[in-house]
Amino acid sequence: RFHAVYWPAFLMSAGVALPRTVFGHGFLLHRGEKMSKSKGNLVEFSSSMVDPGADAVRVAIAFAGPVEDDISWEDVSTTGAQKNLME
Repeated sequence: RFHAVYWPAFLMSAGVALPRTVFGHGFLLHRGEKMSKSKGNLVEFSSSMVDPGADAVRVAIAFAGPVEDDISWEDVSTTGAQKNLME
C-alpha cells in the first residue's frame, strides 16, 4: 500500500498506463498478531527451513489461504508442500 503512492508517479514519468486497481496482500500472523520486530514476536524462518527446505516453506505459505487474507503461521504446514515438490 505504501508503494501505491510512488508507483503511479514512476509509471506516469515513464509514459506507462496506470493500473486501475491496487492489490494489497494480507499479513503473516504469529499467535494471532502481525509479526513485528518491535513486539519481538518474529518467527526465525531459517530454523523452520532446515528440514523441509526454503522452497517447501514458500509453497506452504503461498497455499495457506487466499492472498488477500491474513494467515496464521501456526496453520502453515510444510508437509504437503514438501511432498508436492518431491513429485
